[in-house]
Amino acid sequence: DMDNRHIVGLDVGAGTIKAFIGKKVKDGTVFIAGSGTAPTIGITKGIITDVEALALAISQAVECAGMATHIAVKDVYIGLSSVEISSINSVGSVSPSVTDAIIHDDIKRVYQSAILASIPDEHEVLHVLPQSFIVDKQRQIHLPLQQKCAHLEVEAHLVSMPRAVLQKLIDAVEKLGIHVVGIVANPIVASEVLPATNTQKYLFMDIGAATTELILIHNKQINLSTILPLGGNYITSDIMNGFEISYEHAEEIKKYYSKLNKNLRGQNIILDCNGYGTIDKQFP
Repeated sequence: DMDNRHIVGLDVGAGTIKAFIGKKVKDGTVFIAGSGTAPTIGITKGIITDVEALALAISQAVECAGMATHIAVKDVYIGLSSVEISSINSVGSVSPSVTDAIIHDDIKRVYQSAILASIPDEHEVLHVLPQSFIVDKQRQIHLPLQQKCAHLEVEAHLVSMPRAVLQKLIDAVEKLGIHVVGIVANPIVASEVLPATNTQKYLFMDIGAATTELILIHNKQINLSTILPLGGNYITSDIMNGFEISYEHAEEIKKYYSKLNKNLRGQNIILDCNGYGTIDKQFP
């Protein structure tokens, strides 16, 4: 129960870690008191490569948010965008304990059945997202609690991650005095805050520094989610290599020229890419 308590939500991106301090208010929504950021270290191309460095960056973002809000919080949810996160659609089936009414325990068991069917033992499940329930061969979207049933099935979207990676991260963060309440997959959380739309099917994309998150939503249910190892850093690297300039200089050029009018294509425009310590870097 998080009532009357503050909680930190962390968005661990490839470039920046963002920490938000929030307080749960009576209607169940969260009031954001403030935020803090820290540069990400310990993540390379969407993979955690140095868990201690990442834990340190996380603690810096939490400390920064604490200083900005004058609220000291030790409970955090960590949102990850790692390419090590995997997703799969699975089916689980059980016979309810009693045929008179489906109870919460039956729902738990049918979820577990879907997990056992598709998730390897060495993976930790982050999200079980039911797409539909099949009650005695009749499909429905809503949770079928208290319904009569001899055979229950669920079609679910499962999101998981290697347990060893997660445990190492949790241990490293807890060593720094921060309590990890839970770990979530960023694309799943991001898609849940989208306004409910009547559109039958659409694709949600979040393009970050090193990864691009894709979620396919069909009839308000997540049908597919995946994280691709592609992002804005790749454009910066291409400019750096093509123009033979520093990464920092390439990043500035990318930002400066990102607002170029598309109508200038084919108009023989020269880009002035001069920087400190370089001479006459001009490119058509």
